[in-house]
Amino acid sequence: MAKEDAIVLQSMKILYVKDRYGVHDRRFLQAIIAQGHRPIAVQLNNHASPGMDLGVPVRCVSDDTLPTLIEREQVDVVHAGPIPFASSLVDFLPAHLPLVVVSWGSDVLLDCALDAELKAKTLVALKRANVVLIDCRAVGQTIASWLPELSASVISFPWGLDLPRFKNLPESASCAMRKSLDWQNNDVFVSTRSWEANYGIQSLIEAFALVVRAAPKVRLLLVGDGSLRPEIVGMISSLGLADFIYAPGRVDEHELPIMYGAADVYISSSFCDGSSISLLEAMANGKPVVAHQEFGNLDWVFPDENGWLTDCRDPVVFASTILLALDAREHWQSMGQLGRQLVFDKADWGRNSLHLSKAYEQALLGART
Repeated sequence: MAKEDAIVLQSMKILYVKDRYGVHDRRFLQAIIAQGHRPIAVQLNNHASPGMDLGVPVRCVSDDTLPTLIEREQVDVVHAGPIPFASSLVDFLPAHLPLVVVSWGSDVLLDCALDAELKAKTLVALKRANVVLIDCRAVGQTIASWLPELSASVISFPWGLDLPRFKNLPESASCAMRKSLDWQNNDVFVSTRSWEANYGIQSLIEAFALVVRAAPKVRLLLVGDGSLRPEIVGMISSLGLADFIYAPGRVDEHELPIMYGAADVYISSSFCDGSSISLLEAMANGKPVVAHQEFGNLDWVFPDENGWLTDCRDPVVFASTILLALDAREHWQSMGQLGRQLVFDKADWGRNSLHLSKAYEQALLGART
């Protein structure tokens, strides 16, 4: 970390509250500790185990016990997200206690558009918050359109990657994987999104079937799994794509660079993203990208420079964009290098995560005024 990036603040007790935990929470908690703060991880109203090692113990509590916990632990700042969930804390937090709410992208951009009740909850949380952390311009613009006179500070925090992981790419392992598939002479796309409704995998399969008709040498490395597995496997079979798609299931995050490296182009069919970690990972691996034409992707994908934007909801349009990407083979390497440089310039988790301390400090100041 560069000396000028360092932030020296008082050590704070951070009540980190979620309804359920995932891999990104581990990164947040590790960053909080690395910056000298003391996180208290709480899973609210959900007594199931988080199911992963988060580096700190997680307490499962009910919302009505929060005031006692806050007083006993002498909490300095509450960190909560996604934003609709944070609304459940409002009635139980002491009025003076600073609150930082964190958008996870789709909570504001998609969920609130589909559910008026969730939007109402989001507005409650935003009005109570002292600081709002956002991961892309689209989230900030949407919040500003709802609450033009929002009193909370809004801090742009595009998350990012542990860039040292991507400094030396596993080229030999990627080549070996491609050879094992006998795809050395094929044009290979890779997708690593979950097989869930919001990620558009079915649209990708439909689009890919159209692409195969025009370009039979194309192949798809479809990494992932999810609740839509029966439907997706059925589509691959019924559309005659079994020889064109390899689906290895979920892979460990440390194996993902091998998957990215085995492909020529990364493709995301997600309809709604903030700053997508998988998109950034593919770019860090030097791959040009195809992604949906809205929201956080606009901060990272610049058409004909480092990738292509498309309408992932429309398989015909989606397919035509994939064919455009195929026609640009001679530019894949240079486009991928532009994307890689962009990530190394702007998506450094070690540097960007310092926004957490900035947010906690501003929340404290805002609560005192």
